Amino acid sequence: NGKLYDKIIRLRFDLTLESPLHIIDHNFVIPQDIGGWSFSDHCAYGNYQAMSKYCNLYTHIPQLYYENNIDISHAVDMLEYYMTYFQTPMSAYIDTTWKYNIVK
Repeated sequence: NGKLYDKIIRLRFDLTLESPLHIIDHNFVIPQDIGGWSFSDHCAYGNYQAMSKYCNLYTHIPQLYYENNIDISHAVDMLEYYMTYFQTPMSAYIDTTWKYNIVK
């Protein structure tokens, strides 16, 4: 049961941390995106409520597309809209100290 944890972390499997991850006290935290986007879909951490929403994006994709006219082909914009405006809004704190890379 995820409600037992203070923070839940989701990292992509092809992601490497380039510095220690210091957990800060915010409900929903993402890193500064290494691709230059204003939001990141690479990794996140937060409380149970935020991460439950974050990890269940896939269940809402049809509704985002058909009812909210969101471009579901753009993963970053779709996730930003979903977390920020869809149903229970969650504001992301962008942690600029979180350093990572994607293995390619």
